Formats: sequence, structure tokens, C-alpha cells
Amino acid sequence: MDDQLDPTSTAPADPMPTVAVGETAIPAAATTAPSRGSGLRTAALIIGAALLAVVVALQVVILNEVNSNADDLVSLNASVTELDLDVASVRDQANALGDQLEGIQVAAAGAASSSGAAVPAQSIPEGSLPPFESTQNDPAVVSGMTLGEVSGTEYYDATTVSYPSSSDKARVWMVWAHWCPYCQEELPELSAFWEQSQSSFPNVELVSVTTSRDDTRGNPLEPYLEELQLPFPVLVDDDLTLAGQLGTTSFPYWVVTDTEGTVLLRVSGALPLEQVANIFTELEALTAAT
Repeated sequence: MDDQLDPTSTAPADPMPTVAVGETAIPAAATTAPSRGSGLRTAALIIGAALLAVVVALQVVILNEVNSNADDLVSLNASVTELDLDVASVRDQANALGDQLEGIQVAAAGAASSSGAAVPAQSIPEGSLPPFESTQNDPAVVSGMTLGEVSGTEYYDATTVSYPSSSDKARVWMVWAHWCPYCQEELPELSAFWEQSQSSFPNVELVSVTTSRDDTRGNPLEPYLEELQLPFPVLVDDDLTLAGQLGTTSFPYWVVTDTEGTVLLRVSGALPLEQVANIFTELEALTAAT
């Protein structure tokens, strides 16, 4: 440090002044200079003051750093607290939503058990079926819904045909799309089965509906139908009206109705030929017995 006294300095002292007293010169220090012990004490005091200043400065720096860290810690604690509040809010909202969903499910279950239908009748047009979801607890089957009259243009005859709800025959409906690979696999087998077995089921009709037409996709509809020459009616559903009436949600799709149009079964997906034969056999027996 500047201007500090160095007690180890070896620089020569200034010549001591002298004072004349009579004829003898006496060094001035003999009467006015401080003692050596007093000088050392002064040097020690100056050094101590300097060291004290350094210590105070360090304490100030450390205190400022501690205060800064304390401020950061307070800010971090505030952020954590705010995050905890956000998490708690989201948890409360999720719990509330879960309670609402549970309430809806309970209400729906109560409605289904009391009325036998999982879908309110007023939400479905008369004569139409609800969208198909599963064969288990299918509302169309559980509540005994009736399929209304189905009308459309038959491809091979180019005429409008109608199938009323009540008839002397039960019906098996198959809904398909020309671009569906599963339909393309199943239709030739179904065609061969019907040509061979139709006479065994005098009380059952097989009616197909081709829908969801898309000329931009593979296997164009008209050339495909000309190639197949299906032995059962093919209703062309260009505007998806019939698909909606039957509750179609995928292809191929099957609906089985009795002579009153009551829905007995709905199935989605390709069926093994043996299962198709069983459906026709059981439906024939049921219809013949009534």
C-alpha cells in the first residue's frame, strides 16, 4: 500500500541537527527527539490501521456477495413456490375433469340400464342406426332398433329399389368400398358362396351397399363391378346416405335384420366364410320358425 511505513527500511536517516549551548555543541536529539520505542508503536498503529481497512473491505465484498446470493435464493424460492402453485392448479383441474367424466359415465350407464340404449333415440334419425362401435353391448341390438326402409340404385339393373322394414324375408347387409383390400378379398368368396348356397336360404336376402366411392384411388368401381358380376343386389351409395343410415364406421361391415327390420347383429371386418355360412343358417332357422 502506498504511503505505508516500512519498519525494515535501511535508508540513511537525515543528519541530526545540533544546538549550541555555551561552547559545547549538543545533538538536538538529546533534548527533542522521541524515543525508539515510541516510533515502533507509531509504525505498528499505522500497519494495524491498514490491515483493518483491508479486512473491512473484504468483509464488505463478502457481505455483498452473500446478499446477492441471498437475493438469488429468494428469487429461486419464489419461482419454486409459483411452480408448485401451477402444478397444484393443473392437478385440481385434472381431478375436476376426471370427476366430470366419471359423472357422465355413470349417467350414461344409468340411462342405458333403464332404457336399454346407450345412445339417446332423439340423436339418431328415425329408421337409422347409431355409428357402430362394438358388437358387445351394441345399442342397436340391445334396444332392438329397427332399420327403416332402405332405397337406392341397383348397379346392374340401373333401377331404384326399396327394401321396407317389414318383409317376408330376413336380410344380411354387407357394406363395402371398392378401394378396401379386405373387401376385395371377401367379395369373390361371398359371391361364390351365394351362387352355391342361395337355394338353401329361401327366407334370407343378401343385399350389398357399395359406398365411399373415390375415383382417385385404385381399383375403380365400375370396371370392378363389371368384372365381379355379383349374384346379389349392389346398391350404389354415392353420397354416403345409406352408409350413414346403417351406422357404417369401417369396411367391410355387416348388419343382420329380421323380417320386421329389427337389428339382430352388427359386425365390422372381414368374416371367415364358415362364420358367414353360420349366420345365414341360423337366420334361416329363426325366420322359418316364425
